[in-house]
Amino acid sequence: MDLPKCCKCNYKFSWGSVFRTSFKFSQEIKCPKCGTKMYPTMKSRQKMGLITIIPLVISFALQAFGLPFKFTILIFLLFSVLGMILLPFVYSFVDKEEPLW
Repeated sequence: MDLPKCCKCNYKFSWGSVFRTSFKFSQEIKCPKCGTKMYPTMKSRQKMGLITIIPLVISFALQAFGLPFKFTILIFLLFSVLGMILLPFVYSFVDKEEPLW
């Protein structure tokens, strides 16, 4: 797993800049080295969706197996934080915006 790079100049984006971009509505990022506007690929947006849904699915499954609610919430929070930390590593950018489907 590696942080995304600019497709024009190979500038490696920082974890913080990609993390902040993942919470913006437009999700475009501008390369500080060459000024190119970069957009997340369709595949990386789908991966991001899976990473955000997995903690919810796991918590529902744990509740179905009868695990106490406070442990389910704790596990949900742990998986959510882990997913947020790993989120910038699943991004890849291109210079043209792609449709989601």
